[in-house]
Amino acid sequence: MIDDEIRALRADAAACEFQGYAFEVAKLADEALRRGESLRLQREAFKEVGPVLEQARGYIARLEEALHEIYTLVDRQTEDEGLWFITKTTSEAYLQQALRRLHKVIEQARAALEGKP
Repeated sequence: MIDDEIRALRADAAACEFQGYAFEVAKLADEALRRGESLRLQREAFKEVGPVLEQARGYIARLEEALHEIYTLVDRQTEDEGLWFITKTTSEAYLQQALRRLHKVIEQARAALEGKP
């Protein structure tokens, strides 16, 4: 119902012969007006929030794309035997330990994001 129709109901309610009926119609009309105002306010709020939601969706899409690239690289490195050799020098051992720690952190983050323990 539009506001004009609701106002007409209220006017009709006032003109009704039966007081109980008129009172109920008036109460319903008042409630409809309150709900209509509430819906109008919610629509206005959504107009303000809508662009922010679109920005957030775009940001999330870019994050998902970046995560996909990271996971792809990690998976390739995991399969690359040249990165997981037995080290001969201290610097090689240090780099390999750092790479393993990095892989562990990324895999834990992936599991957390996918809801896996």
